[in-house]
Amino acid sequence: MRNRRPVTAEEAMRASSLSVDEAATPGAILAAMERAGVDELPVVTGDGRLAGMVERRAVERRFYDRGDEETPASAIAAAPVAQAAPGEPIEDAVDKMLAAHLGVLPIVSARGRLDGLLLLDDVRGVPGLIEFVADRRRRRDLDADGGTRVVAVACGLASAGLGLVLLALWAAGPAYGLPRWVAWVDGIAALLALIGAGLAPARDMVSAPLWAVAGVGLCFAALNAHAWRDSASSTWLQFLFGIAFLLMAAVVGSPLPRRLRRRWSSRFGPARLASPSP
Repeated sequence: MRNRRPVTAEEAMRASSLSVDEAATPGAILAAMERAGVDELPVVTGDGRLAGMVERRAVERRFYDRGDEETPASAIAAAPVAQAAPGEPIEDAVDKMLAAHLGVLPIVSARGRLDGLLLLDDVRGVPGLIEFVADRRRRRDLDADGGTRVVAVACGLASAGLGLVLLALWAAGPAYGLPRWVAWVDGIAALLALIGAGLAPARDMVSAPLWAVAGVGLCFAALNAHAWRDSASSTWLQFLFGIAFLLMAAVVGSPLPRRLRRRWSSRFGPARLASPSP
């Protein structure tokens, strides 16, 4: 890897011997990590298949905190967060490492055998590789965030329009036969809609739960009362407003878990790789 830039993950990986057997004890795992200079190692079965990954912190909790010296690696291992194929482009493999904040990425064949390990410190030694992948990820995230923002703004405008209509129903609805409690449901939904419209472009997408509450409230009102002199059309109107709010909550809230996971990982994700031994 020092003579030329690797093209695939296989060209940059270390040998599969950098692993522990599924029967290895916590003490043996920690010793293997010290020899390899890493904080995470793959666990392999007797036929060389990847059984999972063990992290130093999990092993230390067993060994030092609980005094457990016999639990096998197979019981401590967790499913790998990410993995790559031997022929996968090196840029894609590094992208997976950066996305999951990994220091060690297992390289696994199509048959599930561990072929090797890609170490973050190794790929850092390839000129321009990390910078290229990081820049590509930034551009991809900007494109995704830009599209999400456009959708959020559109939902915000729709929410403002619905909020004004509901505000009018709250103010004048009882004069047209709208039950007073239904009018107050409309008023609360209108308030949530207008607040959600103002918060829609915010990165935290606080609008989504507000719209969900508004939608559920309007659907509840429609299920329990006929408005406007017992006209069925008023019930359908409540339902349509409620469904509109629920749809906006679903559309804008769908990318929220991904962003929260990414933010959580970036703030609290552990550094999983120590400096490799020479």
